[in-house]
Amino acid sequence: MSDAHHDSGYKYLFSHAELVRELLDTFAPPGVAAQLDYATLRRENGHYVTPALKQREQDVV
Repeated sequence: MSDAHHDSGYKYLFSHAELVRELLDTFAPPGVAAQLDYATLRRENGHYVTPALKQREQDVV
Protein backbone atom coordinates (compact mmCIF):
# COMPACT_ATOMS: atom_id res chain seq x y z
CA MET A 1 0.00 0.00 0.00
CA SER A 2 1.41 3.43 -0.89
CA ASP A 3 2.23 6.18 1.61
CA ALA A 4 -0.37 8.40 -0.07
CA HIS A 5 -3.05 5.79 0.66
CA HIS A 6 -2.03 5.65 4.33
CA ASP A 7 -2.02 9.46 4.51
CA SER A 8 -5.56 9.61 3.13
CA GLY A 9 -6.74 7.10 5.73
CA TYR A 10 -5.18 9.03 8.60
CA LYS A 11 -6.55 12.34 7.31
CA TYR A 12 -10.03 10.82 7.18
CA LEU A 13 -9.71 9.26 10.64
CA PHE A 14 -8.49 12.42 12.36
CA SER A 15 -11.05 14.62 10.57
CA HIS A 16 -13.98 12.94 12.35
CA ALA A 17 -14.41 13.41 16.10
CA GLU A 18 -16.36 10.17 16.55
CA LEU A 19 -13.57 8.15 14.92
CA VAL A 20 -11.00 9.86 17.15
CA ARG A 21 -13.14 8.95 20.18
CA GLU A 22 -13.31 5.30 19.07
CA LEU A 23 -9.56 5.24 18.50
CA LEU A 24 -8.88 6.61 21.98
CA ASP A 25 -11.46 4.30 23.58
CA THR A 26 -9.66 1.36 22.02
CA PHE A 27 -5.98 2.26 22.37
CA ALA A 28 -5.54 4.95 25.07
CA PRO A 29 -5.37 4.11 28.77
CA PRO A 30 -8.80 3.65 30.40
CA GLY A 31 -10.61 6.91 31.09
CA VAL A 32 -8.65 9.13 28.70
CA ALA A 33 -11.39 9.38 26.08
CA ALA A 34 -14.00 10.27 28.71
CA GLN A 35 -11.97 13.32 29.80
CA LEU A 36 -12.13 15.02 26.40
CA ASP A 37 -14.87 17.31 25.09
CA TYR A 38 -15.25 16.12 21.50
CA ALA A 39 -17.76 18.88 20.71
CA THR A 40 -14.88 21.37 20.84
CA LEU A 41 -12.79 19.61 18.20
CA ARG A 42 -12.39 21.50 14.96
CA ARG A 43 -10.16 21.13 11.96
CA GLU A 44 -7.48 23.81 11.68
CA ASN A 45 -5.59 25.08 8.68
CA GLY A 46 -2.49 22.91 8.31
CA HIS A 47 -0.50 25.67 6.61
CA TYR A 48 1.38 28.04 8.88
CA VAL A 49 4.58 30.02 9.37
CA THR A 50 6.88 29.16 12.27
CA PRO A 51 8.42 31.78 14.59
CA ALA A 52 11.61 31.33 12.50
CA LEU A 53 9.53 32.42 9.44
CA LYS A 54 9.62 29.01 7.80
CA GLN A 55 6.53 27.80 5.99
CA ARG A 56 5.15 24.50 7.28
CA GLU A 57 2.34 22.21 6.26
CA GLN A 58 0.76 19.47 8.36
CA ASP A 59 -1.61 16.76 7.16
CA VAL A 60 -4.35 17.35 9.76
CA VAL A 61 -4.24 19.75 12.69
